Amino acid sequence: MEGKVNDELEAAVELTVFGTGLRKRQVIALVDTGFNDFLVLPRDVVDYLPLPKTTGENFITLADGSEITDSYRLGEILWDGQKRKVLILALDGNPLLGMALMEGCDLNVSANAGGAVRLTKQEPEPQS
Repeated sequence: MEGKVNDELEAAVELTVFGTGLRKRQVIALVDTGFNDFLVLPRDVVDYLPLPKTTGENFITLADGSEITDSYRLGEILWDGQKRKVLILALDGNPLLGMALMEGCDLNVSANAGGAVRLTKQEPEPQS
């Protein structure tokens, strides 16, 4: 997968998120290496798709240290050419791509405005 570094020097990739029925939405998600989960989407996007809640409430610690209680949503995204089920948080702000989604990938960022952002599957270690 490829993306670009924006003018604010944030690494970003474009994702297709699939919802109920034939609904889908393109989003530009910022790569957030400090976010352990999968994906954050703005509430209006989650409501548009709409994405079903998972069972149960979860305690979620935000970047500012505050905690909220909310349910994850279950959605699908296009990831490396395949549809992939992911857990999604509905929060105000920018879409965020977290480390759980990037697990098993190498992240390469050319850290300048317009620079390339590349996520590639890690190659298996050779057996000795």
